[in-house]
Amino acid sequence: MNPKISVIVIIYNMEAYLKKCVESIICQTYTNLEILLIDDGSSDNSLAIIREYQEKDSRIKVVTKENEGRAKTRNLGVATASGEYIAFIDADDYVTVDYVQYLVGLTQNGKYDIGACPDRIVYKKRTIDVSRDWNEEILSSKKFFDKMFKNELLNIDISAHSKLIRTALFKKYSYPAQVEFEDEYVTHKLILAANAIVVGFTAKYIYLKRDDSIVRQPFSEKRLDLIVGEEKMVADVCHRFPGLIQGGNRRLAEIYINSLGHIALLNNFSKYSEIINELKNKLFRNGKILMKDSYFSKTNKLSLILLKLGFLPFRIVNNVYYKLFRT
Repeated sequence: MNPKISVIVIIYNMEAYLKKCVESIICQTYTNLEILLIDDGSSDNSLAIIREYQEKDSRIKVVTKENEGRAKTRNLGVATASGEYIAFIDADDYVTVDYVQYLVGLTQNGKYDIGACPDRIVYKKRTIDVSRDWNEEILSSKKFFDKMFKNELLNIDISAHSKLIRTALFKKYSYPAQVEFEDEYVTHKLILAANAIVVGFTAKYIYLKRDDSIVRQPFSEKRLDLIVGEEKMVADVCHRFPGLIQGGNRRLAEIYINSLGHIALLNNFSKYSEIINELKNKLFRNGKILMKDSYFSKTNKLSLILLKLGFLPFRIVNNVYYKLFRT
């Protein structure tokens, strides 16, 4: 069996990164591809670039639309896709030459609904490759989330990228418009609906950590969409699997600390004092349990202690850590 794969790239003003991304797709060792390049109303040269590639490769289909954001553009991509599986690749990222072949192999050529691999993360000054020489694992939805909550899947998470997902799973779900971090609201539902998730531990997706990317921009109230999405994800997972509640609470604590860390980087952090207090209160509700939790990292436990002392001690340590390790 040689299932057709729809590779979807959502594009908005990505001329600086687009060629590397598209080149990595058209050069795949797995050739039964439908390559959907969807331009979300770019104002730079992105559309001209993908038009050129369309003329060179008959597998490429260019779709254009007015600018409406990633969520509606993802939905259009899913609706347009004719492949048995969908692979989202962000326009500023790229993949190894055997990326699709690897993921198709994980699904055992169509037997399983989702194949996933970790990211190789590229910062400005360094690259982190978390690959391990581990055997692939065939996981139920419950086992996947149990391991994810324990951080036992390297950096495999609920992002849309780094996965091959059976197209039929998307029929019940769509990405919600008018929110940032739209992945948080949908991918976990696809995982819950899957017959199995097969995980490989070799990083085949190269994730570029740009300073101006949504996940690295200074804190704004838009980031609250991430927190709400995570809370909805944990609620959905723990409703299905009540035994994972402690893991879900641990996951949320990590998100709250991460968000507080983003606030701490701001000079005008006091502007978000209400959000700071709300997140601290949510953390402290389970503080004693988290401090005894062996899966809650030492770094996060230190953050919890510092936050107990006050936001300023947390801010000092957080900002030093960020300068040393997050560039």
